[in-house]
Amino acid sequence: MSFLSEIKRRHVFQVAAVYAVVAWLVIQIVDVVKEPLRLPAGFDTIVIVLAAAGFPLAIVLAWVFEVTSHGVVRTPPKDADHPPPAPASPAPAQPATRSKPERLRKSVAVLPLDNLSPNPDDAYFASGVHEEILNQLCKIKDLSVIARTSVKKYQDTSKSIAEIGAELGVTTIMEGSVRYAGQRVRVTAQLIDAETEDHIWSEVYERDLADVFAIQADVATKIAAALKAELSLAEKLSVEKLPTASTEAYGLYLRAQAIFQEQGHMVGARQGPSGRIQALLDEAIHVDPKFALAYVARASLNASRLNQDPGVYAESATRRSELESLALQDVERALSLDPTIGTAHAILARIHQFNWRGAEARAAYLRALELSPSSIEVMADYAVFCAITGHLDEAMDHASRVADLDPSSPHVHDWLAYILFFRGDLDGALAAARRAVSLMPTYVMGHAIIGIIEAMRGNRAEALEATRLAEHLMRDFINPAIVGQLAANYMVAEDPEGVERIHRRIEEMASRGHVPHVAWIWVYLAIGDEARALEHLKAAGNNPESYVGHFGLMMVKFNLQRFAVLDEPRFREARAGLPFRD
Repeated sequence: MSFLSEIKRRHVFQVAAVYAVVAWLVIQIVDVVKEPLRLPAGFDTIVIVLAAAGFPLAIVLAWVFEVTSHGVVRTPPKDADHPPPAPASPAPAQPATRSKPERLRKSVAVLPLDNLSPNPDDAYFASGVHEEILNQLCKIKDLSVIARTSVKKYQDTSKSIAEIGAELGVTTIMEGSVRYAGQRVRVTAQLIDAETEDHIWSEVYERDLADVFAIQADVATKIAAALKAELSLAEKLSVEKLPTASTEAYGLYLRAQAIFQEQGHMVGARQGPSGRIQALLDEAIHVDPKFALAYVARASLNASRLNQDPGVYAESATRRSELESLALQDVERALSLDPTIGTAHAILARIHQFNWRGAEARAAYLRALELSPSSIEVMADYAVFCAITGHLDEAMDHASRVADLDPSSPHVHDWLAYILFFRGDLDGALAAARRAVSLMPTYVMGHAIIGIIEAMRGNRAEALEATRLAEHLMRDFINPAIVGQLAANYMVAEDPEGVERIHRRIEEMASRGHVPHVAWIWVYLAIGDEARALEHLKAAGNNPESYVGHFGLMMVKFNLQRFAVLDEPRFREARAGLPFRD
């Protein structure tokens, strides 16, 4: 925050104004009573001098101390070199209320931690500690934890705690700093009431590097205690569990996580961020072969490549088999070391899902949610799974929760849009999709679903505008299942030239690699070749393809775009044969 914001936070202006008013009143009173009381000459001059001399003292005291519901306490500074002492008797924040929207119950937003490390190359450490504190908090079911993607924009904000709290709809905010040098680490943390800006709890940890795990666990448990969140024995043990005995391995893991958070996987790039993440995780596992979280992170990397790596289209089954095998090996190794890692079960669930094993996927998702009940990623993935398997109410419950906890993520609003679309709520879906593209104007899938909905509503101009923009943004897309969907958009919007462009592009993609059945279904429906569309529809049911077109194929199964031809008996029978069948 800026120096001016820090002055405001410490209420220096208010103290100065009050002091000036009181001093002026005292001087006026002395002037009135000096003669009746026969005060010595020059007494009023002494009062004025004392008042002036006291002014800077009052300013200093206002800067250092503040009056809170806990009494007079030292104001916790932003700088970790002047650590704030914890209040003698911390009190939990009470859930605040407001009209639009209501604040989340027992909620906390952990702002990005200030990096005070002397070496600029160590900035990853503060980012990593912040991420791991969030991960620990997400293990506590009774808490509402705002996602990292929605707090990162407040990294260097001049907004007050009250403003941030109102925007995120939370009752409390945690802020702090990290200083990492040599084998020592200093972490400051303070939990603040998001409405009153009173300090609820604060702590300074100055420990050896090996104690960083204990610091993260203590911060999570103290936040839970301050918010009166129920903490089961299993949750407490999970939060306090030591992930690795090697600080070297942990440092490599944090570096890998920082690259992912800052730049994303960029999966498919054998060099670049994805390659660097892989190399760091490989080294972390080499240093500590029992480091379960490193196996999970590496499994997540390879699992992401399963439907995004260029090789899965050019080499198809061979490349997918290789990546899936690597991901499963790491997941199984991680779970053998620590079966309580929720994200490991979530990776296993996605692998089951993309292989059309619905019952196994559901069981793994539910176990992941049990272990990481506030994880945005797990809830979002499960919400999508529920939607494509027809469990729409359950999908909506989880999607709404995700939107509350990650309000600034375009991906979250896009998932919500598709889930609402599956429910038949076109107005809600359109609003969510427009929110997604307002947060990220280049978000392809947001524009694609806007095109679908506007076409269905008969708004041809709006449909064509959104679909053409999606097509332009998809110019480098390697996933033909997504590209093929645009053919249906153009068909409904009555643009034969657009349909033909997508047709030619799919044929060109087929000349270079595998094109899944769902892409051909869209294209053949769009050009009016019902026989070939039905042929691919039956093939998709008889031999379901892994890792491609799940969402699109389920759109066909449920005929969400209300194509008359898909309701003909021969197509209805073929649609009934599509997975998921549970």
